[in-house]
Amino acid sequence: MIIYIFLIFLIAFVFYGIIPGVGAFLIRAQWFGFRKRLTSASLLPIANNSALNTKKGRYVGKFRLFGTLEAIQGNNLVWIASQDFSVAADLTKTSIYMLSSYPYELPQEGKDQSEFNFPDEQPSYIPWEKIFSLPSGIQVFISGPLFMEDGRLHFKNQPNDPLLVVIYDGNKELLLERSIWSARQKNEYLNQFTPISLVCGSLSLLLIAFLLSRLIDFSLPALHYASLSFSIPTLLALTLSLFPILYLLPPGVFLYFLYRHFWKRARYLRAERDLLKLPLRYINEKNTLEKSEYINSLPDGEKYLMIRKTKPPNQNDPLFRAHIPKRSCSLKKEVDKEAYFYFFGSPDISSALKKPSDPMGELISIPGNPYTLAKACQKKAIKVGLLSAFFIFSGLLLNLILLFFAFLRILIYLQPGY
Repeated sequence: MIIYIFLIFLIAFVFYGIIPGVGAFLIRAQWFGFRKRLTSASLLPIANNSALNTKKGRYVGKFRLFGTLEAIQGNNLVWIASQDFSVAADLTKTSIYMLSSYPYELPQEGKDQSEFNFPDEQPSYIPWEKIFSLPSGIQVFISGPLFMEDGRLHFKNQPNDPLLVVIYDGNKELLLERSIWSARQKNEYLNQFTPISLVCGSLSLLLIAFLLSRLIDFSLPALHYASLSFSIPTLLALTLSLFPILYLLPPGVFLYFLYRHFWKRARYLRAERDLLKLPLRYINEKNTLEKSEYINSLPDGEKYLMIRKTKPPNQNDPLFRAHIPKRSCSLKKEVDKEAYFYFFGSPDISSALKKPSDPMGELISIPGNPYTLAKACQKKAIKVGLLSAFFIFSGLLLNLILLFFAFLRILIYLQPGY
């Protein structure tokens, strides 16, 4: 009996745990890689005439470009038009990210960005070879190695430096924030490996349950030890075969809704963490946040300024009268602990700060140390994530036990003379 039980749990662990778990790590790594690549791309110079005229040779350098799709030539070559010129991009073995539709513009001045909700749907991730057509005029962001060939500029993949291509709509100033917010799986367990793995696991356990049931002697007036040694593994296999729908059965389904609530909260906190850290990509060291001011340069040479102000704000300060959009943090207790406001933007004579000309440069205010708040969001996300895991596993275990004893009761009821 022990061998059968071990085999049943092994099959359940592999098909319900290991295979979907590997897929979960892969899908999380994929979206983490996309966010990291896009953030790194925001530090590249924008391809324009002034930047390209200083370059000589076949390899021009690494650039990024905002443009619109002009035409598709052949199977893999596309032409992207910017304000100044057109470039070609060889999309051989390139995957295209497509952001979900978002028709809104930038937040109004002073508006809290937590009220300006981005879509929760993660971007589509499609290999170029599986894209059959695209309408001309759609907005495209591309970054990567740029070459000069036959007097024309070409973006091309390199072995260790692939192109990053994002198709989007709406304002290009929101491209980075939208991607950072939405490029994460809603539930990593539900990935491309999960459906087939659950089906295979369920069918395998049903087959084992059927084979073991053939060894149970129902002609006995009561279950003796030999019959019991086959009936318990049979019921266990039958119960675990229902794992894919087990969480939907009462009473565990109520814990499932708690799991969904807290899992969504953990995902929200991770997105907040990444957005809070976004302005820090222009800050060289964490200790810089202790200074009252810090100035750096954007990729195009424009100055980027961080200003720290004490709380409560002085209403006569130009920074507060400028109504700079605020990026808040949902952890109110952590925000209340903070003694400073942080402002990020390009220097401006009239209002101290302005929106940078770089579409990916932000004019933003944060009610506290971005690094401290991001760290607090990370810790809270881990706690909430563990709590959500506790609820889903508790619900599954509760339903598993109740269903097992329900099947056992039915088996006893089927005995002669019951």
